[in-house]
Amino acid sequence: MAQLESVEKEKTTESTEQKTDKPQLSVSSGTAGQSVSQDYKNTMATLRESEYSLPEYNSSYDEQISQIYNKIVSREPFRYDPMSDSLYGNYREQYTQMGRKAMRDTMGQAAALTGGYGSSYAQQLGQQEYDSYLQKLGDVLPELYSAAYQRYKDQGENLEQEYQRLLNLEQTEYGRYRDQVEDVKYQQGMEAEQAAAEQERKDKNYERLVELITKTGYTPSAEELEASGMTQAQADAYRNRYSSKSYVSGPSSTYLAYYYGKKTGSSDSKAQTKINANTR
Repeated sequence: MAQLESVEKEKTTESTEQKTDKPQLSVSSGTAGQSVSQDYKNTMATLRESEYSLPEYNSSYDEQISQIYNKIVSREPFRYDPMSDSLYGNYREQYTQMGRKAMRDTMGQAAALTGGYGSSYAQQLGQQEYDSYLQKLGDVLPELYSAAYQRYKDQGENLEQEYQRLLNLEQTEYGRYRDQVEDVKYQQGMEAEQAAAEQERKDKNYERLVELITKTGYTPSAEELEASGMTQAQADAYRNRYSSKSYVSGPSSTYLAYYYGKKTGSSDSKAQTKINANTR
């Protein structure tokens, strides 16, 4: 009886030592889940930040449009000044020369008839001829006025047409920019969906590995760890938990040898067979 109690104490000591040797490290599923969840949050945060990195719009025509617009709104009302009209100046010079020539010719002809250039009659005829050419210069003023106004009007229309042309070009350019922005947003959306799908796949692989390791002591490969986002340290911690759970204390080999061998009077080989059967 004393021997049996001694054997029982020895069994208890061995069991305690074996339990003490078991690693006590454990990783809760919550900690691992937090790690995976944080990876997902980091990924989504990066994608959200990329939404603010859209291309900026810079108009190629903004300066030209501003210049044309300023010309349109700052135009002076139409005023016609013959003395500043180069065409009028040409007419004036031409008619003046023609008037002077006609005056000299008329005065010469009158002088021949009256016997000298100094006659008042000759001078009167010459002045009349000169004034007639100046009158012709005055008659051309309405035409010159209309021509100047048409130039003013054409200039304004040209400015407006150029302004509209630049606006159309800018609108086309901005349309291409908007298309580019939509393409970027679409690409970012696709990347976000792909990231979410990839994270979901990793989460499932992670959960599967946790179950396999903690229930069967499974040793995942490097490829499986990468596909799940699980680190080697996490896998080792889960395997240690499995080892702790799977250990079940039982009769010591010394006790079994005594029970099956000496107590029953069986041979050592038979007792060893029993021990092997109970310790598998």
